Amino acid sequence: MEAWLTRIKRVKALRWVRKMRGEMSAQLIETEGCAYVVKLAQPFNGGRRALVNEFIGSILLSALGVATPECAFVDIGEECGSGLLQPGVHFGSRYPGKHEAVAVYDFMPDVLLPKVRNREHFIGALMFDLWASNGDSRQAIFFRQAPSPAGTTITERPFVAEMIDHNAVFGGSAWTFDDSAVHYGRRAFYDSTLSIRAFDPWIDALMKLPHNLPTEAITEIPRNWIECDEKALEELLAQLYLRRKQVPAMIEQAVHTLNRGLPHRLMQNAQP
Repeated sequence: MEAWLTRIKRVKALRWVRKMRGEMSAQLIETEGCAYVVKLAQPFNGGRRALVNEFIGSILLSALGVATPECAFVDIGEECGSGLLQPGVHFGSRYPGKHEAVAVYDFMPDVLLPKVRNREHFIGALMFDLWASNGDSRQAIFFRQAPSPAGTTITERPFVAEMIDHNAVFGGSAWTFDDSAVHYGRRAFYDSTLSIRAFDPWIDALMKLPHNLPTEAITEIPRNWIECDEKALEELLAQLYLRRKQVPAMIEQAVHTLNRGLPHRLMQNAQP
């Protein structure tokens, strides 16, 4: 099993904090030592398949080296105080730092983009979205980097971006691939002239993904998330790996579209 899979945690919910913005009705939940933005399996947001997509998307982005919050399985018991919460094991994205102290932004104005330390990760995310047929616009969060070196003021610290919300990969709950519906995101996140060469390290990481990764990832998923869907999920991930050879052509088309300035959907960043 890959090392990053062994780090997936199962944590116990201790306290409900608040409801997050967004269509997925995510909830901020405190656990021991940190907080997670938790997404529940609800029929209106894709049900169990939405949680599977969130988990697989998080695992694949992490394996590719694209910044995304650490994920965990969050166990919500009857005693965790809110009627909004359905008991059971749900998908959690770790909140970056203490929720009462760290400000997390769901939009970054163009004028502040030079202060985002890891903007190149949006190139990796674009490749991933093409590969995984993300049916939604790329979403991300932004927060200030922890103090380093000591003594820097908060306004001197760069921002860090993390990619969130993977429930719409694989065509959402349909678990299909659609190459005609590509969402490129805000042009300002990329260099003035985006080149295909900028994708080289990300394509290299994609081609080096281990072939046993899908099987190992499936074994980590709670059984009730994929009940009766085991075969469909195995076939989906097998097809996903076969799609890797199509990615360079997808990228070439995307770069051509971005550099020509053709109309495209704007990125709508939302909190996890």
